[in-house]
Formats: sequence, C-alpha cells, structure tokens
Amino acid sequence: MPEAQNSAEFARSPRPLVRSIAERAEKVESEAREVLENAYQSGRRSSEAAMANFRDRTRRLKEDNPALLLAVIVGSAFVLGIVFGIWRSRRS
Repeated sequence: MPEAQNSAEFARSPRPLVRSIAERAEKVESEAREVLENAYQSGRRSSEAAMANFRDRTRRLKEDNPALLLAVIVGSAFVLGIVFGIWRSRRS
C-alpha cells in the first residue's frame, strides 16, 4: 500500500516541475527577445546617426572644397583600376 501511494505521488509530482520549467523557459525567451529587440534598436539608431553624420560631412566637403572631393574620387578610381588590373593579371 505505501508503494502504491508513493508511485501515485511520483506520478503527480513531475507535473508542477514541468510546469515551472516551462514557465521559466517562457520567461527566459521573453527576456531574450527583449534584449535582442533593444540591441537591434540601438544598432539601428547608431547606424542612422552614422549615416547622417557621413552625409553631413560629405555635403560640407562638397560645398567647402569641391576640388578636393573630385581629387579624392579620381585618385580612388585610379588606385582601384591599378589594383583590379594586377588582380586580373594574376588570375590569368
């Protein structure tokens, strides 16, 4: 008789444990979603701020010294042309 009582208690006892584990898992999932959402929003805001800063700086450079901007573009294109030419010749 005591064995039957123990087995009945054992059969009932895992349910609250499983329920508490499931509740804890839901809580952890919710917290993880919140952390990831905050990280995403923070990254998005910093990216938007960096792009706005880049736009402002390029606009200011274009207005203050257009010859320098043109020289940087032409020089970059020249260097890239040389790099791609070397890269292409090595691949052949």
